[in-house]
Amino acid sequence: MPGKAPRSSKNRPKNGISYDLMRSEIVWRDRQKMLEQHGYLLRPRFRPGWEPSWLKTNKDPLLCEDSLFNPVPKLIDAIRISDGMKVVIKAVRRDSTETSIGIFLSSPDLAKDPRNHCVPILDVIRDESAPNLEFLVMPLLRPFNKPPFFSVDEMLDFMKQVLEGLVFMHSVGVAHRDCSDMNIMFDGAGMYPNGFHASVWNLDERGIPTYPRRRRDVQSVRYYFTDFGLSSRFLDGEPHVVTGMSGLDKEVPELQLPLNRYDPFPVDVFILGNVFKNNFTAKFSNASFLIPVVESMTQKKASERPSSAEALAHFERLVSSVPGYKRRWRLKETGKGRLGSFIQDVGSLGRECYYILGSLLRSARRSESE
Repeated sequence: MPGKAPRSSKNRPKNGISYDLMRSEIVWRDRQKMLEQHGYLLRPRFRPGWEPSWLKTNKDPLLCEDSLFNPVPKLIDAIRISDGMKVVIKAVRRDSTETSIGIFLSSPDLAKDPRNHCVPILDVIRDESAPNLEFLVMPLLRPFNKPPFFSVDEMLDFMKQVLEGLVFMHSVGVAHRDCSDMNIMFDGAGMYPNGFHASVWNLDERGIPTYPRRRRDVQSVRYYFTDFGLSSRFLDGEPHVVTGMSGLDKEVPELQLPLNRYDPFPVDVFILGNVFKNNFTAKFSNASFLIPVVESMTQKKASERPSSAEALAHFERLVSSVPGYKRRWRLKETGKGRLGSFIQDVGSLGRECYYILGSLLRSARRSESE
């Protein structure tokens, strides 16, 4: 639900929550015309002259889309006017490497590489009234684990995509340096036929609760690395050496000493290994076959970790021995009670029977058509 605004409102509904624009939202409202001139339309809440849709009605503001706050001050969602595409606009400093690295990774030649899982930069906007800032336009994505993963094959698809993406980045000389949970997202369009709201993930564009399809039930789900604000790019032959302690993952050994010089490529491997551990191998009993690759990726000594390419090869060897029915099975939460686990297994068995029946029917239709 929308957060509580930090200041008073003349229009205070019975629930005591103020729905006025927050200070960080006013900044975006004041740029609405500039963004529209560049071809991007903000939601009604952020347009000049906005009046709450629930005024002079009996509507509860909680049920009105324009009561939803913008949760991240440096980001705003919008519609690309030319084709209706849903995008997100991010304010970044002009002296940040985020723009240059993002544009490099989005260049036509690199964008064609199927291993490229870096969020594409669709546009860069400069506002002369803000000489220190520029605005990056990207597709609207969702956090990679919202909604949660259901089956083993969904997990494996995610892991393979992001490992391939890391191999790609490293092959072109880019170290992400912050590829943790919050900086991996996915295109949820196929799972959300009615769309989803950028402020509250379980609502659709109208602010109505929405229920997604499962990943395995849609044609494809594509994952992306985002936020290259800490990233480094190295030219051929240039030493891979950086310093600094910044990053979301506070367990990385190399980040413990402020003046420590280190190679950021093994750091990426460690961070992604922690993503796998925290989201899968430490949570689900039938993800345990992946522990060897995760443990190798999270070795404390950088020299003992595999390269991203070696980690991908190790992952693929482990997966190759897993039979198809186990890949389609639900992820089994560690420590779940026997009764709850049994009930979930029955549901998973039903889905597996449905899958097999559907496969047989499709096969029979193909035989008839031939």
